[in-house]
Amino acid sequence: LEYSFALATKTDLSGRLFNEKSEPAASVAVELVPVEQINDSRQNDRKFAYTDEAGNFLFRSIPAGKYHLGVRLSG
Repeated sequence: LEYSFALATKTDLSGRLFNEKSEPAASVAVELVPVEQINDSRQNDRKFAYTDEAGNFLFRSIPAGKYHLGVRLSG
């Protein structure tokens, strides 16, 4: 018998955003930008997530590395 499988570390990041009134912030863009790309115009490896109605966001399968986490970075 032969089995194929892969091992991976947990590479998820989740959180919750609130507005200035301490209410859940819905439909807000959250971004992960690799540190080495923060000043690049393209930022090819940037990841996006949006908060749900409860202010929760989730990034899945994040490659190993160092990142800046930001809210509404674009524009």
